[in-house]
Amino acid sequence: MNKKKAVRAVVLAWIFAAATASAQTGDAFASGEDRFLAARAAARTGEHDTLERLVNEANGHPLDSYVRYWLLSNSLTRPIPPSPDELNQFLSDEAGTLLAERLRADWLRKLAKNGEAERFLQIYPGLQNPDGELRCLAWNSRLASGDGKVLNEIAANWPSLTYAHASCAPVLRAAADRGKVSGEEVWGLFRRRVDTRSPSRARGILAWLANDKQIKTFDQVIRGPKRYLDRLPAKFAASRPGRELALAAITRLARDDVDTAHVRFLRISKRLTASERDYAWGVLAMRAAQMQKPEAATWYRNAGNTPMSAPQRAWRVRASLRNGNWPAVLAAIDGLNAEERALPEWVYWRGRALKAAQRTDEANKAFNRIAGMPDFYGILANEELGHPFDPRAAHVAPVAAPGEPAASDGGAEENGNDAVQDNGDASEAGGSEAESFPPAAPDAPLVATGPDIDKHPGLQRALALFQLDLRLEAVREWNWALRGRDETFRLAAARLALNNHLYDRAITSAELANPAGAWDLRYITPFRELIEPHTINKNLDISWVYGVMRQESRFIIPSRSATGAQGLMQVMPATGKYVARKLGLYYHPGLLRDPETNVELGTGYMRIILDELEDDAVLAAAGYNAGPGRARRWRDSRPLEGAIYVETIPFDETRDYVKHVMANTVVYAALLEGKPQSLKTRLGTILPKLD
Repeated sequence: MNKKKAVRAVVLAWIFAAATASAQTGDAFASGEDRFLAARAAARTGEHDTLERLVNEANGHPLDSYVRYWLLSNSLTRPIPPSPDELNQFLSDEAGTLLAERLRADWLRKLAKNGEAERFLQIYPGLQNPDGELRCLAWNSRLASGDGKVLNEIAANWPSLTYAHASCAPVLRAAADRGKVSGEEVWGLFRRRVDTRSPSRARGILAWLANDKQIKTFDQVIRGPKRYLDRLPAKFAASRPGRELALAAITRLARDDVDTAHVRFLRISKRLTASERDYAWGVLAMRAAQMQKPEAATWYRNAGNTPMSAPQRAWRVRASLRNGNWPAVLAAIDGLNAEERALPEWVYWRGRALKAAQRTDEANKAFNRIAGMPDFYGILANEELGHPFDPRAAHVAPVAAPGEPAASDGGAEENGNDAVQDNGDASEAGGSEAESFPPAAPDAPLVATGPDIDKHPGLQRALALFQLDLRLEAVREWNWALRGRDETFRLAAARLALNNHLYDRAITSAELANPAGAWDLRYITPFRELIEPHTINKNLDISWVYGVMRQESRFIIPSRSATGAQGLMQVMPATGKYVARKLGLYYHPGLLRDPETNVELGTGYMRIILDELEDDAVLAAAGYNAGPGRARRWRDSRPLEGAIYVETIPFDETRDYVKHVMANTVVYAALLEGKPQSLKTRLGTILPKLD
C-alpha cells in the first residue's frame, strides 16, 4: 500500500469509528451526519467495504438513502454488479426522488456500455429528466434493437443537433449513411460545429466525408486558420472537402479578426461555388454585426437566401436595429422561424418596427403579447402601451431577511405575506449556483414552515445538505423537490428558504411559483443594514445596487464564479486590489469572502465605473460585467437608444446580464419607492463615442 492510500485508509477508519461512537451515544442526528460524510468519502475513493458497513448503520437520518445509493452506484462499476432485483428495489423504495433518478441513470449508462439494448429500453422510460448523453444512448439502443423509426427522428431533429453529445455519433452516422439526411445537411452540421467554442467536435463529421489527409489538415485549420489560408494547397478547390476546409478557416479566422477573414475570403471567392460564397458572406456578416461594423448590412445582402443559423438570423436583426433601419428590422424578424419570432425580444422589436411604420394597431397587438411580465421586454412593451411598471396592485413590499429591518411601500404588510395571483407553472430563472453555503446563523436550527413543507423529504434532505455546507448537492435536491409542484407549495418552499437564509432558493422557488408576482420573495433586500450606508456614502442608487447584486450572486455570501469572482458582488481579485488602492483600503484576496469588505469594494467599483462612463447606469452595468473599456467601445458614432445599445451588445452573457440588472433595478425601485417606474427612462440615450 502506497503512502497516499495508507493515509486515506486511516482517515476513513477514523470517520467510521467516529460515526459508530456517535451512534452508540444515541445522538442520531450527529451520527447520521458522520455516517453520511464517511460514506461520501468512501464513494469518492471506491471503498466498497466501507460503504457496505455504513449502509447497515441507518438510523432514520434524512440523508440515509444517500449511503444506500452510493453503495449501489459503486457496485455497478464492479465486476459483479448488483442484481436487477436490488436495483429495482431501491427505485421502488425511493420512487420519485432525485436519488432514484440518479441510480436509474447510472444503471442505464452501465447497460449501454455493456450493449444491453433491450434492457436499456425497458428501464429508460422511468427516467424523468434524461440528459443529452442518455437521450443519445436511448437512440443508439433503439437502433441496435432494430427500431428504424429512430433515424426518422434524427433526421427531423438534425438542425438542432449541433451540440449533441458525443455518444450520438453512431446514430448520426447511421442516419447519414442510410440517406435519411442529405449530403448538404451533413455538411451543414459540420459547418455549424466549426463555428462553436468547441470546433474539434466537427472533426468526427468530417471523418464521414473526407480522406485521412484532409482529416489531419482539419487540425491545422483550427490551430492556425490565417496561416492555413495563406498556404492553401493549389488544388484546394478541386474537391468539396478541400473547399469546406477553406471555408472552415474563414469561419474560425472571422471569430477573431473579421477584416482579415474578409480579405482572405475575397482572394479565394471565385474558386468557390455560388452557394459556398453565400455561406461565407453569412458568416462574415454575423461577425461584422457583432463587431458593430457598418459593412454588416451589405454583407448580409450578399449572403442572399443562404440557410443561416439561429445566431446569424438574430444578428441580422441586430445589425438593422443598430443602423436604425426599421423596414429592415421588420423584414429580418419576419425572416426568423416561428419559434424565434415568439421570443420576447423579437416580439417587442417587431412591435417597434410596426409602430415606426405607423401600423399602430398591429404594433399594440405585438406589445400586448408580452406586456405584464416583469422582465426587460415585458416592462418595455407595457410602457409602449402607456403603462409604467407598477407592482402596487399586488400590495406587497420587498422584505428583508429574518431579523433585519423590512422595507416599506407606505401601506403594505411588512413581511409581504399577501396572496399573489396564480400564474401557473414556470421555468426556473437563472442565477448564481455556488458549491457551498454556510447558513448565516450556523447555530440556529433549520426551520420548516408552510403546507406540508415540514413533511417533505426532498426539502428536508436539501436542508440537511445545506447544513453540511454541501451546496451543489443541496441545490439539486431542492430543485428536484419543486418539480411539478403547484404555486402554493413553491411559495411555501420559498418562505422556508428565506427563513433559513437561503436567499437564492427563495428567489428561484418564488419565480417558479409566480413569475409575475410574489414580489416579497423574488425581490428580497437582505443585508440592507450593510449595503445602505455604502450607497449613501458613494451616492449610488440602492435599487441599482440591489439589481446588480441579485444578478451577480443571488445574495449567496461565498458565491464564486468559474473566473474567480467572489462574494455578494462577485468581485474579481484584481478588481478588488485596484479598488482598494483607489479607496486607500488594506487589501488581501481573502477579504473578498468577508461580506462587508466585498460590498465596500463592489460598490466602490460601481462608483468608479459610473464616474468613468458619464454616470450612465446602462454603460456601468455592461462595464461591471465585461469591463468599462468594452462598454465604452460598444457605443455608436451617434446617440443611440439605450434599449438598442443593450440588444446589440456583442457578448451574449453581458447582453443578458444588463437586461436582468436594469429590469431588476426598475422592480426594486418601484417596490422601495412605492411608485411607478419607467425602464425606458432609465435606459435613456447612450451618448456617442468620443473620437
